[in-house]
Amino acid sequence: MNERKKENGKAEEARARAGLYRLVAHMVAQEPDEAFLRELNATGFRETVASLGLSPPPAPTSTEADVTREELAVEYARLFLLPGAPLHPYESVQRGEGQLWGEATAGVQEAYREAGFELNPEVHHVPDHLAVELEFMAHLATKEAERLAAGSTEEAEALQKRQKSFLRNHLGTWAVAFAHTLKAETSQRYFQFLADLLETVIKSDAYFLDAPL
Repeated sequence: MNERKKENGKAEEARARAGLYRLVAHMVAQEPDEAFLRELNATGFRETVASLGLSPPPAPTSTEADVTREELAVEYARLFLLPGAPLHPYESVQRGEGQLWGEATAGVQEAYREAGFELNPEVHHVPDHLAVELEFMAHLATKEAERLAAGSTEEAEALQKRQKSFLRNHLGTWAVAFAHTLKAETSQRYFQFLADLLETVIKSDAYFLDAPL
C-alpha cells in the first residue's frame, strides 16, 4: 500500500514537470493570444509559478488587451522571427554550428526516433527548435507518469533516463544561455518572465534528474 502511494506521488510529480515544460514550450512557440494573457491572472497559474519563486506579469485589463497583444506580437517577431532577429531558437545555431539542420538537429531527431516521438505536422518548426525540445521533455515526463500510474516502474525509470540524457546532451547545453540572452534583449516584462521561467525550469529539472548543466 505504501509503495503504491509512493508511485502515485512520483506520477504526480512527473505530470507537474510535464506541465511546466509544456507551458514554456507554448510561450516559446507563439506570440501570446488573448486567452493566454487572461490566464496570467488565474489563481492556479500564479500559484504554479509562485512555487518556482517567480511572479508573472499581470494580465492586461479589457481596455489594454488589444494594445498589449499587438505590442507583444511585434516584440515576439522582433526577437525570434524577423531577418536579423537577435535570437534564433535552434540548438544547432546556439551551439555555434552557424546553420540549421546541423549535427545537433540530427542528434535530436535520433532521440525523438528512439523515443517514438513524432513532430506535429501542423507545426513547421525545425526539430531542434526550442519549443520542440521542450515538448519532447513534456512528452517523456507524461509517459513516465503514465507508466508509474500503471505500476510499470522499470519502464518509468527508462523514460526518466531518456529525459536525463536529452537534458544533458541537448536542451541543457544551451537553453539557460538562451534565456539569459532573451532577458538582456527585451524590456517587455512578459518576455523577461519567459526568460526567467525557462531558466528556472531547466535548472530545477537538471537538479531533479541529476543531470549537471
